[in-house]
Amino acid sequence: MTASVAAGRDAQKLLQTELFAIGFDPDREDRPGCAIALTDGEGAGLIAHVLPLRGGAQVRVANHFAAVAAIFVQDPAIALTLANAAFAKLYGLTDGELRLLNGLAPGLSLGEAARALGIGEATAKTHLQHIFAKTKTSKQPNYSIC
Repeated sequence: MTASVAAGRDAQKLLQTELFAIGFDPDREDRPGCAIALTDGEGAGLIAHVLPLRGGAQVRVANHFAAVAAIFVQDPAIALTLANAAFAKLYGLTDGELRLLNGLAPGLSLGEAARALGIGEATAKTHLQHIFAKTKTSKQPNYSIC
């Protein structure tokens, strides 16, 4: 995969705003992290998890700069953990359903997760309906990106 960029102007602005806010937030200790969809320009993408560094965990990079956040980038199509695999086996989820669930978990909307996975929104909706049926749930939790 080639270099990724924040998916669209909204995601780029969100990333810039989040990093700026983290840098100047006196209550950084209580600030949650966020997830932002990245795209490779070819219909696939990655998820960037932005986590504020707290208190003494800030790292001096140079005399005038300090790291304020750690950014972890994950490919939702291949980053399946053992816990996710066990969950999928328990409920009989397909690989596609599990990838979608992993895309939604960090707080992406259904459309954002679909774009990051390189699938259509209609396919994502079908996967979500199957997830609800297999897990005996009836509604998607409210997720927030940041």
